[in-house]
Amino acid sequence: MSQPLCVVVDTSVWRSEVGLRSVAAKTLLYTLSRRHGFLGLPEVVDSELSHQIAQAAEEESAKLRSPSNWFQTFFDGGWGCAIPENLRDRVSLAFQKHIDSLAPLLLRDPLTMAQVRSALSMVNAKVPPNDKHQQFKDSLIWQSVLGLAARHELHFVVNDAAFFEGKNPKNRLAQNLIDDCARNGVEVNAYGSLRDCLGMIAEGEPNLNTGLVLSLILPEVVQKLEADSTVSNWVLGKLARQEITGFKTDEANRVAVDYRLSFKARSHADGLGRTVHVHGSCYFDPSGPRTLEHHVQNVTILWKSGAVTRSFRDYYAGAPIPRPLPFPQQLPILDPDEE
Repeated sequence: MSQPLCVVVDTSVWRSEVGLRSVAAKTLLYTLSRRHGFLGLPEVVDSELSHQIAQAAEEESAKLRSPSNWFQTFFDGGWGCAIPENLRDRVSLAFQKHIDSLAPLLLRDPLTMAQVRSALSMVNAKVPPNDKHQQFKDSLIWQSVLGLAARHELHFVVNDAAFFEGKNPKNRLAQNLIDDCARNGVEVNAYGSLRDCLGMIAEGEPNLNTGLVLSLILPEVVQKLEADSTVSNWVLGKLARQEITGFKTDEANRVAVDYRLSFKARSHADGLGRTVHVHGSCYFDPSGPRTLEHHVQNVTILWKSGAVTRSFRDYYAGAPIPRPLPFPQQLPILDPDEE
C-alpha cells in the first residue's frame, strides 16, 4: 500500500512564495488536496513563520512609495496605495487566517528531544546543512523531515543550497543526508524550488498553448526589462530561450503557469554582452485569452567577467518596486553576437 503524500516547505520558501499564496504555492495546495496529501510543518518552522512573514512585510513596506507586488499577492489584490501604520498587525492577522484555512492539509510535527540531540550531533560534526548561521535550525528541520518520511511519501522543498551536493539545488541531497535516509530506511525527494516539486507531484500537465501564453506575457516582461535598461545603461536583445510550464488548478479556465525566459543584451557603456534571465508566474485563462496575477519574481543579469548578478525592480500594474533577488544556480551566459 502506497504511503500518503507529504510536502515539507522550508521557512525561506514560505517567505519567498508570499506565505504560500503565490501561484505556485496555490497549485501545490490544490495538488495536495486532490491527492489527499499533507503539508508537513515542523515545529521549528511553525514557530517562526508569523514573525518571518511580518518581517518580510516590513522590509517591503520600507521600500515602497506605491503598491507592491508582494502585498498585492498576499492580500489577493485587495491592497490600496496607502500603507497603514498597523501594517505588521494586519499582515500577521491575515497570515493567521491563511494558516487556519490550511488546517485540513497541515501535518504539524512536534519537536522532540531525539530531534534536538540528532541535530546537535550534525552541528558538532559540521556536516551539511551546517555551513553558515541558523545551522542548528536547519538540522532540526532535517530531523523532522526524516521522521515524517518514515510514514509518508516525502517531498522536501528548500532553497538553501547547503542541503545539496556541491551546494547546488539542481543536484541530489548532500551525501551525509543520503546516508541518513539509508540508515533510517526512508526516501526523501528534495527540490530547490516549488516548481521542481510540482513537476513531480502534480496530476498531469494541462493542454497549454505555450505560444499564446508567451505572446501575452512577453510584452509585460519586455516592458519591465526595458524600463530597467534605461537605468542600467544596457539594451535588450532578442529572446534566446523559453521554458513555459502549466499546472492544473481547481478551475477549468485557470491554468497555473510558471515560466523562465532568457534574453540577450548588450551594455551601452562597455559594449559587453549580457544575459538576462527572468523567472515569473501567472494564471492563464484560455477563454479570454488573458493572464491573471502576473508576477515577475526574479530577474538576474550575468556577464562573462565574473558572472555578476544584481537586483532590479519588480512591477505590479506599472508601479516600480525595489525587490532583492536571490542568485540562481548555474544559469547560462549567452553570447549576444551568436545567432
